[in-house]
Amino acid sequence: MANWNDITPEMLLVNHYSRFSEHTAQSYRRAMALFCKYIEQAVDLGDDKIDAEAATRRLMDCGPHRAKYHLGLFAKWLHTQCGYAANTVRPRVASIQGLITSAFELEVIGWLARIKLPAPVPVRDTRGPDAGVVRALLTHVESVDRLRACRDAAIIGLLFESAMRCDSVLSIDVQNIDFYRREIKARRKGYWGQLFEFSMSKRTARNLRRWIELGEVAKGAAFCSLGSRRRGQAMKYKDVNRALKYWAKQAGLDGRFTPHGLRHSGTTELLNCTGGDVTLAMNYAGHRDPKTTMLYDDRRAAAISEAVEIVSRGLLTANAKRTIRPKRGRGS
Repeated sequence: MANWNDITPEMLLVNHYSRFSEHTAQSYRRAMALFCKYIEQAVDLGDDKIDAEAATRRLMDCGPHRAKYHLGLFAKWLHTQCGYAANTVRPRVASIQGLITSAFELEVIGWLARIKLPAPVPVRDTRGPDAGVVRALLTHVESVDRLRACRDAAIIGLLFESAMRCDSVLSIDVQNIDFYRREIKARRKGYWGQLFEFSMSKRTARNLRRWIELGEVAKGAAFCSLGSRRRGQAMKYKDVNRALKYWAKQAGLDGRFTPHGLRHSGTTELLNCTGGDVTLAMNYAGHRDPKTTMLYDDRRAAAISEAVEIVSRGLLTANAKRTIRPKRGRGS
C-alpha cells in the first residue's frame, strides 16, 4: 500500500504537473482523463465514475506488478478502443509512468513501473529554413526600429544560434541572464524542475540587452507580450510561432519558419561547419541519444549521393594494375 500520510493524491498530481511546461502539463492532464476512463472499465479497478485523484490513489495502491499490468492494458486500450497511433500512445502512457516516478521520488511508494512502449514513427517534418535564409530574416528584424523587433530578434538568435527549445526560451527569467559571461539559465526538456546553462552569441546578447532595456523588463519572464489584451504577460509558444511567420512575410522569405525549425536549422548548420561532429552537436542541442542528433543532419542524402559519384570517378581513373605472383618451385 502507498504511504499517503504526508502527501495526498491531489498534492502528488500538482507536483507532477509543475515539473513540465504549461503545454506539456495540459497534455498530461488529458492523458489522466483517458486513464480515468480506462480505470472505469477495468475489472479489478473499475467503478461507476472516478476522478484523477481517485485514479492516482488506486494506481499507487495496486503495487508494482499490477501497475505494470495496467499500464500495458492502458496502452492496448488506447490503440484498440480509442484508435490512437503509436506516436500518440507513447506520450499518454509515459505521462502515467512519470506520475509513478514522481510518487517514488516523494516516497509515497517504494517501487517503479516501466513497460516497453511502441516504437515511434517519424511522421512530422521539423526541418527549418536554410541557414542563409535565417540570417536574412534576423538581419531584416534587426533593421526594423520597433520594440517588437528588438524582442523577436533576441528570440530568433536564441532559437537558431543557441539551438534552444521554445519552452526553454520562454522560461528565461531576467534574474538568470549574465550578459558579462553571455550565459542564460533556463529550463530544459525532461528536467523541468532544474535550471541549465545556455550560451549566447555576442549578437544575441546585444539584441537581448537592447530588448531588456527598451522594454523595461525588470523582473519575471524575459519575454512578455506587447499586445493590447495580454500586454506584460509571459509569451506563449503560439505567440512566438505567429511572430516568426509575421517577420518572414514582411521580409518576403519562404520556408518553414517555426520555433523548432530554427533550432533544427542551427543544429544542421553546426553539423555542416564541423564536418558532422555528432558529439559536439549532441552537447550543443542537449540531446541524450546520438540518433536524435543524426535526424538533424540534413546533409546525409547529399553526402551519400556525393559518395557514389566519388567511387564512380575513382573507377574511371583507376590504374588497373594486376599483380602476378611468381610461381614457386618445388625446392623453394
